[in-house]
Amino acid sequence: MKSNFLRILPSMLVMFLMLGQFTASAQCTNTASFGTATAPSLSGNTVTITTCNFPNEFATINGMLAGHTYVFTSSVATDFLTLRSGTSSGPSVGFGTTPLSVTTVVAGTHFLHINLNSSCATQASGCRTTTVACTSCPAPPPPPGCDVAVDVACGQTYTGTTVGGGTATNLGTCITALNTAPGRWYRTQGTGGMVTVTTCSAVGFDTKIGVFSGTCGGLVCVTGNDDATCAFSGLRSTASFTSVLGTNYYIYVTGFGTASGAYEVTFTGTCIIPPPPPPVIPATDLCANAIAITCGSSTAGTTVNATTDGVATCGTSNTAPGVWYTMVGDGDVFTLSLCGSSYDTKLSVYTGTCGALVCVDGNDDFCGLQSEVDFISTPGTTYRILVHGFSANTGTFTLNASCAPICPAPIDAPWTVTAIGGAVGTAVENCDGTFSVSTTGVGTSTADKIHFVHQTLTGNGYVVVDVSSFTNFTFGGVQFRDGLAAGARKVALQSQLGARVTRELRTVTNGAHTVTQLAAPKHNYLRIARVGDVFTSSVSANGTTWTQVNTVTVTGLPTTLNVGFYVNSQLASSGSVNFDAAGVFGGAALNSDIASRNGEGTSYTAINAYPNPANNELNIKMAHLIGEKVQITVMNTIGQVALQQNFDSVNEVERLDISKLSSGVYFLQVNTEAVQKIIVNK
Repeated sequence: MKSNFLRILPSMLVMFLMLGQFTASAQCTNTASFGTATAPSLSGNTVTITTCNFPNEFATINGMLAGHTYVFTSSVATDFLTLRSGTSSGPSVGFGTTPLSVTTVVAGTHFLHINLNSSCATQASGCRTTTVACTSCPAPPPPPGCDVAVDVACGQTYTGTTVGGGTATNLGTCITALNTAPGRWYRTQGTGGMVTVTTCSAVGFDTKIGVFSGTCGGLVCVTGNDDATCAFSGLRSTASFTSVLGTNYYIYVTGFGTASGAYEVTFTGTCIIPPPPPPVIPATDLCANAIAITCGSSTAGTTVNATTDGVATCGTSNTAPGVWYTMVGDGDVFTLSLCGSSYDTKLSVYTGTCGALVCVDGNDDFCGLQSEVDFISTPGTTYRILVHGFSANTGTFTLNASCAPICPAPIDAPWTVTAIGGAVGTAVENCDGTFSVSTTGVGTSTADKIHFVHQTLTGNGYVVVDVSSFTNFTFGGVQFRDGLAAGARKVALQSQLGARVTRELRTVTNGAHTVTQLAAPKHNYLRIARVGDVFTSSVSANGTTWTQVNTVTVTGLPTTLNVGFYVNSQLASSGSVNFDAAGVFGGAALNSDIASRNGEGTSYTAINAYPNPANNELNIKMAHLIGEKVQITVMNTIGQVALQQNFDSVNEVERLDISKLSSGVYFLQVNTEAVQKIIVNK
């Protein structure tokens, strides 16, 4: 315990010392202002120095900080103030009562020389008061943690300062309170003998010492000290303890109360500098520990301390340490990029298992010294990605994974494509959700030769298509069909967007079909609706207002038929048709009211979702369902519901928020029927 006399001694010296030299503190201490945008209050940052009796007196100012601005003001207008750093001449900082400022260049101890320009007959008349105020004081660093401790060994003395440091307020007490003043950390390792830590030197201030074992996240008090018996001062500290072999000890040097300053700390006994910690091995070092990434992801990693993988060369040689990732294919084009990483990278991509890898692609130096690969992924296939380096290089990297649909892509679920009667052609879905279908050859009245894109429909319902353009003498249309044989029974409606449409009807399997030319207004939408045995054909220019062009009754057809859109070439050469949209609608919800929808003026259209691919928002056009109660469902490729939204009364176009969906392929379903494949590309 310090005596009251020791606590008030510095003040007594300032008030009564007849000599002219003493030490004062001029450092920033107003911690309440730290970290704020406002300038700190001068309260707590101001030191008043009183010198008497002798000309050219000086005061020692300990702890002035580089980058801090200090304002000097004398009580006597004629006084001349000079700041010196050690034995070096410093700047002249002012005359008398006019405040002048200086920014210190070097932190540490400075000397303020007060040159008295008038004689002093008595002590009373010769006293000068000089105020030193710290302004524009930068906030100190955060409270020091033992994770930044300086490694030390016994038999050594280390210099330091606690000035400008933060206070470890969460440290608490270890023999003595250690959480009131700034401090600095040291670390040493015990060898089984006695260790002594002391600040008993000529350089120092009122110090405290705490010694801990454990870890920085869980320190355990070993010993501490305040006010040991030292030759230079009783306000210094010494702590001794018996060390344990191999144990790391953390030593905290701080001050009494809020005291801070320069110090020397000496370690004696048997202790050593701790060996460096073992290297941190990346979690993805082994193929078996690969981390899964997805389309649109950006993954930061490092190959530092990884091992070199003994795998086969893939696109580029494998000589440097590497780490692993995986990605599951969905049919899109995958692009994997290390561009912008910190070192000379390489990239290799495999399929197969970790013990039997099969090379897909690899790269070195695509973008400068970094790497990039792209490849067409196979749905459901796991790709194993090795990030490694040129020669033996290691470093940090960022692996960016992006995906883009193949354009055009084969038409897939919910549609099935069949070349009926030996037709030859292509059927693809474009990136905007439209379809392009071609075919070659001419069928006969008893055997069709068409390229048919279809679904199955049970019960009442309808099929609708938007024909946008065609080439050569080629028809595009819709039909209900009893099977996929060339001579199957059918009801079909086709067009070349002229003033007429053609209805084809086959009521007997392998029988001759009848062809009926029907007058039609300007149109690009075609539709056939079934109610029981009645099939009604209609056309529309906008998908909203329909004109009925034919009705026919066909008995004996099964409840379930193949329904869809098709291309019919009338030449030996290939012809193609582009369809902007297509859809099949039916189910129990339509059975009761589909008959009322087949008249002129009713609202029918294929449901169309756009843009496709989409990012954060999808527009769904469903003019034929205006005002009705609708459930919209988005499913992934394995049938899981990814998003679902109900509308009590839909508008012609509704917007669906898909911002939470990951990149990939999905299926849009309105009520109970699958309508359109959509692609989400973030």
